[in-house]
Amino acid sequence: MNKPKRWIPILLIMLAVCVYTFVFHPDEELKALLDNPSAQNPPGDWMDDSAASLVQSPAQTGGEIAAWRTSETTSSTNTSADSTTTTHTVDSTTAETGSPTAADSTVASTVEPARTTAPVHIGGEGYPTVYTLNTGYTIGPLLLSKSLEGANQGNFNYNKNKQHVDEQGTLTSAHTYCFFDITIENLENAGREYLLNNISLYATENGARKYIYELRYFDQGADPHKTDFFHVFVAGGEKETYRVGLILDDARIREYGWVLAINPEGNLMFDSARLMSITMP
Repeated sequence: MNKPKRWIPILLIMLAVCVYTFVFHPDEELKALLDNPSAQNPPGDWMDDSAASLVQSPAQTGGEIAAWRTSETTSSTNTSADSTTTTHTVDSTTAETGSPTAADSTVASTVEPARTTAPVHIGGEGYPTVYTLNTGYTIGPLLLSKSLEGANQGNFNYNKNKQHVDEQGTLTSAHTYCFFDITIENLENAGREYLLNNISLYATENGARKYIYELRYFDQGADPHKTDFFHVFVAGGEKETYRVGLILDDARIREYGWVLAINPEGNLMFDSARLMSITMP
């Protein structure tokens, strides 16, 4: 008859101690783990995140927004918060930061309305003819005036948030009409269409374009709010003269240099653009 092995009772005693400790007196960390099954799978890099949403970036304000937007196109551009907190006024637009913003966009005038003054002619008898893309452009003297000077008020595209006129069409806000004649000579045999609004007036500072003023008036147009308002057709070998106009801010007339730009391709970067300096009074 085999005698019972001595280690069996010892093993049973150790097993009893383990059961007693685990069931009746578990340690705190083990107890928390047993009570909270979700804690058994804490999030970590090892988890399957195929169903997780994309990481959300913290909300950006001010310059952070500008920096994020510009980083999509260039990593070297740093935009300050001031450029995003402006109210889109043209005063913040310079040639160094991109194409100038239209000077008549949204900003209200900050100077007192000017009184009606006598018309002022600029440029003597006119300016020399310039040639580009088989076309001659001749600009007559510029006329600055607070009144319409015989122009049809219905042919003006006003910015009514800025520019105010009386019953006669005289500007009562701090703005001035600028009229001039332009003669287009088509040097080709075939007739061509021209866009008069490819002619604009730039206010410049130290040679850099700062503000752009686009045409607001055409004497032969039908509806200034239509996209084809400034479209004209000149027969081959013929000349046509048109009266056009802009509206300038009084405070800038004497403060800046001025350049009249004729850019038939719609972009001053092309060699077809022709510029002429305008000396304001």
